[in-house]
Amino acid sequence: MSRTRLKDALEFIGMAAIIGSLIFVGFQIRQDQKIAVADTYGTVSDSALQLAALINGNADLWRRGLDGDELSLVEQIEFESIAAAVESWFIMQWYRSRNLGASNAETDLRDFSMALYTHVGLRRYFEAKSNRIIYTDTSFGVAVELTNWTGGITEYLDYLTDKAVPVPENKSYVFWN
Repeated sequence: MSRTRLKDALEFIGMAAIIGSLIFVGFQIRQDQKIAVADTYGTVSDSALQLAALINGNADLWRRGLDGDELSLVEQIEFESIAAAVESWFIMQWYRSRNLGASNAETDLRDFSMALYTHVGLRRYFEAKSNRIIYTDTSFGVAVELTNWTGGITEYLDYLTDKAVPVPENKSYVFWN
C-alpha cells in the first residue's frame, strides 16, 4: 500500500471516528435531557403536595379569595401568599416546559391565564403584583420590563377579555393538576 493510500485511509478512519464521537455525544445529550426531565417530576409532585397541604388548611379562605369576596387584611395577606405559591408552581411548570421540553410552555401560560380570567380574586392578586413591579421600576427610573411569563399572561388575558369568553358556571378551585 502506498503512502498516499495509507494516509487517505487513516484520514478517513479519523473522520469516521470524529463523526462517531459526535453522534455518541448527541445521544448522550438527549439521554441527559430525558433524565433531567424525569428528575423534575419529583419536584413538581412535591410542589403539588405542598400546595394541597397549604390549601387544605385554608380551603374556605382560598375559595372566598378566588371568588373575590371581601377579606380582612389578615385574610388578604394569607390569600396572596397562597396565590403566590400557586403562581410559583405554574412558573416552575412553564420554565420546565420551556427549557427542558417537558410539555408545551404555552399550555402553562394559557392555563394560568384562564385561572386568572375565571377567578376575579386571583386576577386582582396578579394585577396588584404587576402594578407593584411597574411602580417600583418607574420609581427608580428604570424601563418597565415584564418577564416573558408576565407578558405572556397579560397577552392571553387581553385575548380572553377582547373575545369576551364566558366564565364557566362551575369553576375549578384546584386548577394546577
